[in-house]
Amino acid sequence: MYRKIQEDYSQMDDFIIKLLNLVDNKYHYQYLKPLNDEVANALEYKTNYDFNTDIQLDFWAKFISGADINTQIAVVIVDALRYEMGREIYSMINEVENKRIEPLISSIPSVTEYGMASLLPNGNTRLRIKEESNVVKIYSGYDSTPLNNKDERINYFLKQARDVGIVKNLGAIVDTPINSLKNDFNGKSRILIFSNEIDSAGHIEDSSIQLFPSLLMKVQSCIKKLLEIGVSKVLVVADHGFVLTSGLQDWMKVDLPKDMQNIVTRRRYSISRKKVEGNYITKSCYSANHDGEVYFNFPRGINIFPASGGTKFYHGGISLQELLVPIIIIEKESRQLVVEDKRIEGEQLSIIDFGISDSQTKGKQKEIPKSVKEQIEIYIKNEALNKRERKILELFLKASSYTDSEIQEICASDGIRFVSKSVMQFMKEFIEKLNEQGYDWIGFRPVGLAFEYYLK
Repeated sequence: MYRKIQEDYSQMDDFIIKLLNLVDNKYHYQYLKPLNDEVANALEYKTNYDFNTDIQLDFWAKFISGADINTQIAVVIVDALRYEMGREIYSMINEVENKRIEPLISSIPSVTEYGMASLLPNGNTRLRIKEESNVVKIYSGYDSTPLNNKDERINYFLKQARDVGIVKNLGAIVDTPINSLKNDFNGKSRILIFSNEIDSAGHIEDSSIQLFPSLLMKVQSCIKKLLEIGVSKVLVVADHGFVLTSGLQDWMKVDLPKDMQNIVTRRRYSISRKKVEGNYITKSCYSANHDGEVYFNFPRGINIFPASGGTKFYHGGISLQELLVPIIIIEKESRQLVVEDKRIEGEQLSIIDFGISDSQTKGKQKEIPKSVKEQIEIYIKNEALNKRERKILELFLKASSYTDSEIQEICASDGIRFVSKSVMQFMKEFIEKLNEQGYDWIGFRPVGLAFEYYLK
């Protein structure tokens, strides 16, 4: 819904700007932050990549490998197609029968190089990640073919598909007449179609959102054309999703220590030679489902590392918006498929939907016991609190941690300001007050030049 609002308001006036500022605050602090703090807490303690939901690396084996070599299958890989955008495309092909949509968990980092490589035929092997001359390289675990750019990935696919493989761009499918496409696909039963329109548009900071509807219509047109040609099975899938905001602020940046020896540093992830504890989540190659010796580091929630890049559209991290992508499966068969849509329209995503069971996160060090939040709710209801105290406690009912800057920003949006004393001083005194009353709920720790406050 946030994306649709951004798409609809191409003309701005003072009222619309104020309205969007209100929406931004609620979207960031009441939706994105609490949801993705929960996801980050669950993933932090996960030591493997086993999920109930399908993962990208299993895509080809599950949906294509078992099919007859003469069955014509088209795979449309749409760069940066989020799950909710897949649902929108799904609703645009209502007249198409025998279709279903399922969620898929993207490889990490949630960027094109890893996602695209994971979707290719791989013989159920992991990607191999190597550092070579201060550059991180990606290789197929199946035959050690390099998979670092589009040309290498196309060559790998054609090598695997042999005489029955063909590769096209989305634009070529949409623009080429039906008869010409039939001739192109004659004798080709493994059709791979690449689309980078959404990802490319997303990096045009000022106009990206308004371009999304027309790009989704191109995908819709491609699907219908492939079915009209007579392709037996069409699969629409994505390499990664993205986080959409109205712009990032400096206070959202998380510093990385120099002694971790970063080889790659991007806004939403870094790749390092060493593991160094900090205010971020670190995964070994194995726990990220790759083979290699490097480490992957991710800022929590929707925070970023201080690196160059866009401020409204970004990806590479472990938020639900970046990791959850769709698979639309359409099969032209006489039998009626059972449509199993794993999402309910408008329902809030949960950890269970993400493929992580509650039991996997029980008893972990940083999990917040429900009794703590229940105590806070009772305390708010029964105690005489001033506006600042009440607001702070209400914040911790929504998310487990906040920095000084986040508290100041959120409170300011509700007209609560820290003038006579700083956030740091107020929090120090408030925590002491709670402790004196026997409520040891909130802790604090230094993060760079500021403090982070967290539920114990």
